[in-house]
Order: sequence, then structure tokens, then C-alpha cells
Amino acid sequence: MIKPIVSLIFIVGLFLPQPLEAKTLWEKYKEQFITKEGRVVDYYQNSSSHSESMGYGMLLAVAYNDKASFKKMHQWLYNNMHKREDSLIPWLWGKRANGSWGVIDFNNATDGDLLISLALLKAFEKWKQKSYLEEGKKIIGSIRVNLPIEWNGKTLLLASYYGHAHEDSIIMNPSYFLFEAYRKFAVYDDRKFWEKVYKDSLQILGKSSFSDYELPPEWLKLTGSEIKIFESKSTLFYSNAIRVVMNLAISEPSALPPGVHKILNHYDKLGYIPDWVDLDRNSVSLAHGSPGFYAVFGLAAKKLGRESLSEKLFKEAKKRLEQDEKSYYSFSLYLLSITEDAFY
Repeated sequence: MIKPIVSLIFIVGLFLPQPLEAKTLWEKYKEQFITKEGRVVDYYQNSSSHSESMGYGMLLAVAYNDKASFKKMHQWLYNNMHKREDSLIPWLWGKRANGSWGVIDFNNATDGDLLISLALLKAFEKWKQKSYLEEGKKIIGSIRVNLPIEWNGKTLLLASYYGHAHEDSIIMNPSYFLFEAYRKFAVYDDRKFWEKVYKDSLQILGKSSFSDYELPPEWLKLTGSEIKIFESKSTLFYSNAIRVVMNLAISEPSALPPGVHKILNHYDKLGYIPDWVDLDRNSVSLAHGSPGFYAVFGLAAKKLGRESLSEKLFKEAKKRLEQDEKSYYSFSLYLLSITEDAFY
């Protein structure tokens, strides 16, 4: 069963950036990444926008009670990316080969659909605009109809409508398992369905840590009764998989993979969070991870009761973020990690 929804007061610990500073960072985020029309720009992906970026931006706008920014992003999304009859959202919008701008790939990305519909429900709860509820429920209903797949008695969501279900295997992205969305959807949609998706997704993650480092990969391959690394995509714990740590730290900290402790110990001994871990070769990068990595591990350290370490990691994340201000992804992970009620 999904544990009961609890009312959480927005508190940022004494060792984390204070609310005033967090608010200032949100203003900076808007200035840096949200256009006057409401598009959330990912400069490191050819200045494109995607359903994930729009979802994170909308969630943060609700968390910071920024109704005007939410409305602007929602309107841009509705005008430019709502192009499918089934209410799922094309995942990528940007500059096409002919120089025009528009939807580049009409396939959805399930994380984007989850984030956007969660943001719409939260916007309805905060500002009582019924159209947000209606639109959010349409997307949720379409996810429930179009994206479930059964595997060994478990109900999971495909990573997209096309391309991930095969005759002999299912390809899954574990960073798309968004537990706070499942929990919220159970209130507004089919409770039994979303409770099962929650429970089954959590069980899959419990069996998805690999190598001596015991961390999740970027992509999983479910075949027969086995859960494997989908090596054709990547053998790394890297930029997608870091969100597994964030999602679990927020929703189910007791289920964090054992490798989180190992990376925190790595930081204690060697003074850096690695950019990646190769789960096939049992090796780690000698380069520092992104500011977003530092922020997520700061959040994980907090949830594991390592408050002084958490403070150090958040401070370093912020310092590194100031040196990489074009990184939409790191900036988003940082704000989400210090603003947990963006999800609740």
C-alpha cells in the first residue's frame, strides 16, 4: 500500500540554504532558463526544450508559489507540445534540420508526462484552478491506458509509447520511477492501479543495484525473470541514474541503494563525488560529478542522518553550480534537492 499522504511544512534544514536564498535561486533559475514565452531551455541539448524540463520548471513554480511563471510555462507547453491525440506529450521540441523550430520527436518520455501531470495536480491544489485538475487527469488517464506493461506479475510503466517493449525483453529507465507522482495519482485516479505501480516499481529498484558499487544503471533490461543492465545503452551509473537516488531519497529513503553509502564514503576518503561509476568494470571516474550530483548526494546524506556531510556536499554543489550556470539539469537537481516539497 502507498503510505498515507502527510502534510509537510516546507522546512529547509539549518545546514541547507535558507528560504530567502532558495527563493533568490529560483529567480536566477527563471532568468537563466525560462524564456519570456515560458519555454524551459536546456542549453546543453542544443537549446531545446523537453517534457522533463517543462515538468521540473512547473513543479518548481508551484513550490515557490509563482503562479505567473507556472501559467506562462503551462501556456507555452499547451501551445507548442500538446500535439498528440492521446494527451501524452512529445518529449522533444527544438531546432529542426530545416532551421524551423517545433516538435522534433513525437514519441513521449514517461518521466515528462509524470512530472507535468504531477505539477498540474499540485497547481490545482494550491491555486484552485479547476482546468489544471482536468488537464492533469487527462494526462494521468492516458498514462494508465497507454503505458502499463506486465512483467512477472508486476505492473510497470514503459519509458515511452514506442520503442521499449520487445518480444523477449522490456527496456526500462529506473530514473522514471517517480513515487510521489504515483502517490498523488492514487488520490485522483485509479487508486489500486497506482498503488500497485508504486509497490512493483519499488520492488524492481530493490533488485537493480549492480557491481561492487551496488548502484542502479541508466537503463535496465527485463528478460524472462532476470533484471539486467541494458549494456547496449550504457553500463554506467550516470546522469539519468542520479535521479533514482533523488526520487528514493524524497519518497523512500530506507530503500536507497547500498551504493549511496559507498559513494559518500568515497567522498570522505578521496574528497570528490565521481562523475560516473562503470557498473561493468567496477571503476569510477577520476573527474568530479556535476553540481547536480553533489546536491543529490547531499540530500541522500541528509536522509541518512549524516548532517555535517550533507552540509559540505550542498555547499560544494552551490559553489560548483556558480561555475556551471548554463546547466539546466544541475540547476534543477539542486533546487529540487533543497526544495523537497516540490514533489509532495
